[in-house]
Amino acid sequence: MDDKPLSGSYAEDRQTKQAQADHEQGRFVLKTARSDPWSYLWLAIGTLLSLFHSGMWGITLASWLSSVFLLRFMRTKRVLRAFILVWLAIYVTAAITWRDILGFGLPPPIYLVIMAINTLLGGGLPYLADRLLAPRLRGFAATLIFPLAVTAMVSAPGASPAW
Repeated sequence: MDDKPLSGSYAEDRQTKQAQADHEQGRFVLKTARSDPWSYLWLAIGTLLSLFHSGMWGITLASWLSSVFLLRFMRTKRVLRAFILVWLAIYVTAAITWRDILGFGLPPPIYLVIMAINTLLGGGLPYLADRLLAPRLRGFAATLIFPLAVTAMVSAPGASPAW
């Protein structure tokens, strides 16, 4: 039995050896939350680009890039925290960009509740599906989780593109 504590340089050495073994076996492993100091920057960039995802200011390139940065953030943080923050980013930006299009005649509380449900189902769940399922798959199949989840949400009966 190894009686060394899992702290300090021993733990870091063990993580480094595991990362080398993963690399040698061809497994792609993302940095952990502790080792990615840029993770909140990815969230900020993804959120800013989400303002131009759809709604009044829809720009296709911004839509693609916002997903890339939000996925990167989702994969570098713990599941629950990342999901809540990504959903909040999508919710706030969608509520802003769709207000003048969908919000006419609705009292603000009702509009905000509708947007919360819409962004949770249509915007948040594909990120959660990718975060939970992609690490369990290998190779090309892992890259299909997010696009398939987005397609499923958009194609669902009663789905709205307001995210």
